[in-house]
Amino acid sequence: MVLFFGRIGSYKGLDDLVEAFELAAEDTPDLRLVIAGQPQPGCAAYWQKVERRIRDSALADRMLLRIEFVPEHETELFFIAADVLALPYKDSSQTGVLVLAYSFGLPVVATDVGSFHEDVVPGSTGFICRASDPADMARTLTMYFRSALFEHLESVRSDIRQFATRRYSWTAVTAVTQEAYRKLGHRTPVRGPEQSEVPFG
Repeated sequence: MVLFFGRIGSYKGLDDLVEAFELAAEDTPDLRLVIAGQPQPGCAAYWQKVERRIRDSALADRMLLRIEFVPEHETELFFIAADVLALPYKDSSQTGVLVLAYSFGLPVVATDVGSFHEDVVPGSTGFICRASDPADMARTLTMYFRSALFEHLESVRSDIRQFATRRYSWTAVTAVTQEAYRKLGHRTPVRGPEQSEVPFG
């Protein structure tokens, strides 16, 4: 089961994911796609276009839609039931959904935008594919379902949760921030024409 979770906007590439799912399903007959979330303000027309494609698809019965706000107490059900989270974004700087997936030990297939290439460890926490390329996303999804990562998913989940704790916990964030300030504090002072020294920052 492939999961798309969160608010729906054109930059998130759900249209690409639907096309990729149709292509991947040719090689994986029992593949399913679950879309859970609601359109962002101003994106109703985009969602209607995607919905029409799903409705007209020969694989419509293999795509489950929950197009509404998903309350927090139900979120866990989607991430535990899913086999992989899809992040088909066309553009992004970061997303909390990836961290949420990792907190449940769920691998991710994400496009190479924003910081995803830094957050996804190929073969360990998921795989990266090209953005705005449904064919490459389909190949990557197929590769995932044939990988050791999927084969050993139940044992891998604990490893991904530990990875998330090390990388995204407040302790880890604090350590990174302190290190950044430490390095900044050792920058060479800048000298201007009217002052002998100006400390950095």
